[in-house]
Amino acid sequence: MPYSVQQLIEGHAKPLTVLPSDSAEKALDLMIEHAYSQLPVVDSSGRPLGMITSESILRALSNFGVTIDALNVSKAIDTRFRKFRPEDNMFDLLDELRDHYAALIVDGEGRLTGIVTNYDTAEYFRRRAEDIMLVEEGWISQD
Repeated sequence: MPYSVQQLIEGHAKPLTVLPSDSAEKALDLMIEHAYSQLPVVDSSGRPLGMITSESILRALSNFGVTIDALNVSKAIDTRFRKFRPEDNMFDLLDELRDHYAALIVDGEGRLTGIVTNYDTAEYFRRRAEDIMLVEEGWISQD
């Protein structure tokens, strides 16, 4: 397969994650600190359980009528996510990103190895387009 999910995650660091037992406040602080809109929630083995987002936190705060310091990640997990393997077709993942904010990448044992967002795909294609444009303009030798 010429275009695999692996191409989208090459060079990316291991994803920042939270556990279900972590506080939602910790998750939100991490999202703010790293300018992320979501974080994967994993079990103690590193297998994804879902995602936590600022929206899922606000929904849980409203539904449970608690303050953020009293809310655990487990009560604010969004379980609508799709898992992909690095060898899967990139275009299947791109189709998924039309309807969801992120896709999780797992290894053969189901452990989280990456996350791909719309931002990641935009950056990937921007770099590819820039290279093509430089070739077309003669800035890069075609030896």
